[in-house]
Amino acid sequence: MLSIDTIVDHSTTTTKQALAFIPNQEVRNGFESLVDAQANFTKAVFTTTTDLGKIMYDSIIATFPKQAPVSKK
Repeated sequence: MLSIDTIVDHSTTTTKQALAFIPNQEVRNGFESLVDAQANFTKAVFTTTTDLGKIMYDSIIATFPKQAPVSKK
């Protein structure tokens, strides 16, 4: 199933494969830490945005109940 986790994890893996060609171990570790932090941030933002969207949807549905059908003349 396609989810934000699979997309971000695939991007992280692909980026780390490209970073494997950096000869300096310290620099490579720094970049890999940056990639991991960005992946965690992206997942957190997506989860927060999804939760806020659900809360807003539920609030709108509760505020504006379903209207009765109007008969046309």
